[in-house]
Amino acid sequence: MLTLNFIKTPDLLRAGIFCSNRDTLILGRSSQSHILVQDPLLNKVHLYFAVRPSGIAIANDKSVCDGYLSNGKKILGLKMHHPGDIIEIGDTTIEIISFEYTHFRPYRDILEETLNQEHKQPELFDKITFAIEQELLSLEKELNS
Repeated sequence: MLTLNFIKTPDLLRAGIFCSNRDTLILGRSSQSHILVQDPLLNKVHLYFAVRPSGIAIANDKSVCDGYLSNGKKILGLKMHHPGDIIEIGDTTIEIISFEYTHFRPYRDILEETLNQEHKQPELFDKITFAIEQELLSLEKELNS
Protein backbone atom coordinates (compact mmCIF):
# COMPACT_ATOMS: atom_id res chain seq x y z
CA MET A 1 0.00 0.00 0.00
CA LEU A 2 1.22 3.48 -0.87
CA THR A 3 -0.13 6.75 0.53
CA LEU A 4 0.80 10.05 -1.10
CA ASN A 5 -0.27 13.62 -0.35
CA PHE A 6 -0.57 15.93 -3.35
CA ILE A 7 0.43 19.13 -1.55
CA LYS A 8 0.40 21.36 -4.62
CA THR A 9 -1.01 20.61 -8.07
CA PRO A 10 -2.90 22.46 -10.79
CA ASP A 11 -5.23 19.40 -10.91
CA LEU A 12 -7.80 20.20 -8.21
CA LEU A 13 -9.32 16.72 -8.54
CA ARG A 14 -5.96 15.17 -7.61
CA ALA A 15 -5.14 17.47 -4.64
CA GLY A 16 -4.95 15.80 -1.24
CA ILE A 17 -4.43 12.19 -0.17
CA PHE A 18 -4.02 9.35 -2.67
CA CYS A 19 -3.91 5.68 -1.56
CA SER A 20 -3.32 2.54 -3.61
CA ASN A 21 -2.81 -1.14 -2.88
CA ARG A 22 -0.86 -1.70 -6.11
CA ASP A 23 2.81 -2.68 -6.01
CA THR A 24 3.58 -0.59 -9.07
CA LEU A 25 2.01 2.61 -10.27
CA ILE A 26 2.48 4.93 -13.19
CA LEU A 27 1.97 8.68 -12.76
CA GLY A 28 1.31 10.97 -15.69
CA ARG A 29 -1.22 12.86 -17.79
CA SER A 30 -2.37 9.75 -19.68
CA SER A 31 -5.78 8.36 -18.82
CA GLN A 32 -3.98 4.99 -18.72
CA SER A 33 -1.89 6.14 -15.73
CA HIS A 34 -2.75 4.74 -12.32
CA ILE A 35 -2.19 8.22 -10.89
CA LEU A 36 -3.67 10.67 -13.38
CA VAL A 37 -2.44 14.25 -12.84
CA GLN A 38 -3.63 16.99 -15.18
CA ASP A 39 -0.47 19.09 -14.95
CA PRO A 40 0.47 20.49 -18.39
CA LEU A 41 4.17 20.26 -17.49
CA LEU A 42 4.01 16.47 -17.05
CA ASN A 43 4.46 13.83 -19.73
CA LYS A 44 1.77 11.26 -20.46
CA VAL A 45 3.90 8.76 -18.55
CA HIS A 46 6.12 10.69 -16.17
CA LEU A 47 7.09 8.55 -13.15
CA TYR A 48 7.06 4.88 -12.21
CA PHE A 49 6.51 3.89 -8.56
CA ALA A 50 7.43 0.44 -7.19
CA VAL A 51 6.72 -0.35 -3.54
CA ARG A 52 9.58 -2.44 -2.16
CA PRO A 53 10.31 -3.77 1.34
CA SER A 54 12.94 -1.05 1.90
CA GLY A 55 11.05 1.90 0.41
CA ILE A 56 9.44 3.24 -2.74
CA ALA A 57 11.51 3.07 -5.91
CA ILE A 58 10.64 6.01 -8.17
CA ALA A 59 11.99 6.13 -11.70
CA ASN A 60 11.52 8.27 -14.76
CA ASP A 61 12.35 7.59 -18.39
CA LYS A 62 15.36 9.83 -19.02
CA SER A 63 14.65 9.83 -22.76
CA VAL A 64 11.21 11.39 -22.19
CA CYS A 65 11.63 13.80 -19.28
CA ASP A 66 14.48 15.59 -17.58
CA GLY A 67 14.02 14.07 -14.15
CA TYR A 68 12.34 15.25 -11.00
CA LEU A 69 13.23 16.86 -7.69
CA SER A 70 13.54 14.72 -4.58
CA ASN A 71 13.82 16.80 -1.41
CA GLY A 72 15.11 19.64 -3.61
CA LYS A 73 17.74 17.53 -5.40
CA LYS A 74 17.52 16.78 -9.14
CA ILE A 75 17.12 13.05 -9.88
CA LEU A 76 17.60 11.44 -13.28
CA GLY A 77 16.55 7.82 -13.39
CA LEU A 78 15.82 5.87 -10.21
CA LYS A 79 15.94 6.64 -6.48
CA MET A 80 14.59 4.91 -3.38
CA HIS A 81 12.22 7.08 -1.31
CA HIS A 82 10.76 6.96 2.18
CA PRO A 83 7.95 8.61 4.17
CA GLY A 84 8.50 12.35 4.47
CA ASP A 85 10.28 12.67 1.12
CA ILE A 86 9.01 15.46 -1.14
CA ILE A 87 8.78 14.85 -4.89
CA GLU A 88 8.42 17.78 -7.31
CA ILE A 89 7.43 17.33 -10.95
CA GLY A 90 6.11 20.11 -13.15
CA ASP A 91 3.81 22.27 -11.01
CA THR A 92 3.01 19.32 -8.74
CA THR A 93 4.46 18.62 -5.29
CA ILE A 94 3.91 15.23 -3.64
CA GLU A 95 4.78 14.07 -0.13
CA ILE A 96 5.26 10.37 0.53
CA ILE A 97 3.14 9.66 3.59
CA SER A 98 3.52 5.90 4.08
CA PHE A 99 4.05 2.57 2.38
CA GLU A 100 3.58 -1.05 3.23
CA TYR A 101 5.04 -3.79 1.11
CA THR A 102 2.44 -6.54 1.08
CA HIS A 103 3.19 -8.55 -2.06
CA PHE A 104 6.07 -10.91 -2.51
CA ARG A 105 6.25 -11.11 -6.27
CA PRO A 106 9.71 -10.36 -7.68
CA TYR A 107 9.97 -6.71 -8.72
CA ARG A 108 11.12 -7.72 -12.20
CA ASP A 109 7.84 -9.62 -12.75
CA ILE A 110 5.77 -6.69 -11.49
CA LEU A 111 7.56 -4.13 -13.67
CA GLU A 112 7.46 -6.42 -16.69
CA GLU A 113 3.73 -6.94 -16.28
CA THR A 114 3.07 -3.22 -15.86
CA LEU A 115 5.26 -2.01 -18.71
CA ASN A 116 4.66 -4.81 -21.22
CA GLN A 117 0.94 -5.31 -20.77
CA GLU A 118 -0.16 -1.75 -20.20
CA HIS A 119 2.36 0.29 -22.17
CA LYS A 120 4.14 -2.12 -24.52
CA GLN A 121 7.60 -0.66 -23.78
CA PRO A 122 9.97 -3.62 -23.24
CA GLU A 123 13.11 -1.51 -23.85
CA LEU A 124 12.03 0.86 -21.07
CA PHE A 125 11.46 -2.14 -18.79
CA ASP A 126 15.07 -3.23 -19.34
CA LYS A 127 16.37 0.27 -18.51
CA ILE A 128 14.29 0.54 -15.35
CA THR A 129 15.14 -2.99 -14.22
CA PHE A 130 18.85 -2.28 -14.66
CA ALA A 131 18.54 0.98 -12.70
CA ILE A 132 16.65 -0.74 -9.88
CA GLU A 133 19.21 -3.55 -9.73
CA GLN A 134 22.03 -0.99 -9.50
CA GLU A 135 20.24 0.93 -6.73
CA LEU A 136 19.58 -2.27 -4.78
CA LEU A 137 23.24 -3.31 -5.08
CA SER A 138 24.28 0.13 -3.87
CA LEU A 139 21.93 -0.09 -0.90
CA GLU A 140 23.16 -3.57 -0.08
CA LYS A 141 26.78 -2.33 -0.10
CA GLU A 142 25.83 0.54 2.23
CA LEU A 143 24.12 -1.84 4.64
CA ASN A 144 27.06 -4.25 4.65
CA SER A 145 29.73 -1.59 5.21
